[in-house]
Amino acid sequence: MFINIFKAIAGYSTAARFRFDYFSHYLLTDMKKIRLILFAFVLVSCTIDTAKFIDPNETLQVYIYGTELNTEEYLLNPGGEKYNKFISWVRNNKEGWSSTPASYVPGILVSGKSFTMNFMDNTVLVNYADGQFTKKIDPTEYEFLKK
Repeated sequence: MFINIFKAIAGYSTAARFRFDYFSHYLLTDMKKIRLILFAFVLVSCTIDTAKFIDPNETLQVYIYGTELNTEEYLLNPGGEKYNKFISWVRNNKEGWSSTPASYVPGILVSGKSFTMNFMDNTVLVNYADGQFTKKIDPTEYEFLKK
């Protein structure tokens, strides 16, 4: 429809044909840019589905990796204070995740049957059946996991 209106207005002369070709080229190029931006936005603003990997009755393992080869570990038991803080943090941080294919060195690793969550400086990484996702966070948000 738009093309027919343009042809009718311009009389579709040689000059008009040039303007039409020029205009349609840039319109299509702009549409490609818009699609690319929308696709990037979708990738950047992922939401994780915590119901798929958090079992509120599951005991979780926490591993704290140090600078040496030593690793501290402990359990987060359902109903415990740290466990409740962790579950609350996860449920309050469902949005703002980005998909990532990269591997990361572990910092504080929380592990369940169907997921791992790795807290490193100002980044957290979750890996579960739907993929691997990262999110920028303030390190004070997971301070409670340090033993």
